[in-house]
Amino acid sequence: MSSNDTKEVTTLMLAFDAAASACDAYLKKHPDDWFPCGFAWVVLPGRGPITTALKKNFNGHKRGNKGYPKGWHIWDPACSGTQCMEAKMAGAVAFAKVLTIAGYDCYADCRMD
Repeated sequence: MSSNDTKEVTTLMLAFDAAASACDAYLKKHPDDWFPCGFAWVVLPGRGPITTALKKNFNGHKRGNKGYPKGWHIWDPACSGTQCMEAKMAGAVAFAKVLTIAGYDCYADCRMD
C-alpha cells in the first residue's frame, strides 16, 4: 500500500466492515427470511482513486468486475453466504453509504435470482 492510497484503503476497510455488520444485523433481525433470493452489488466509477485502491489492495479483480455499460461492480460487499437479497442489499447500501459520506460517487443495486 502506498501512502497515496491510504485514505482510500481506510475508507474501503470501513465500508466492507459496515457491509458485513449491516448484513449480519438484517439476518439476526429476520432469521427466517430467505425470500427473495438474489444478489446485491455496489457500482463505482470505472476509474478513480477508490476503484484503483480497491483493485490494487483488495484483490479487486476478484472482488468485482467491469460494469455494463460502465463503472466497476463490487458484488456482495458483505461477503455473506446468504441468498437473501434483502440482507445482501442491506450490506451493499451500508457499503455505499460509507463511500458516499467519504465523497465518492457510488450506489447500491440488487436483483432477484
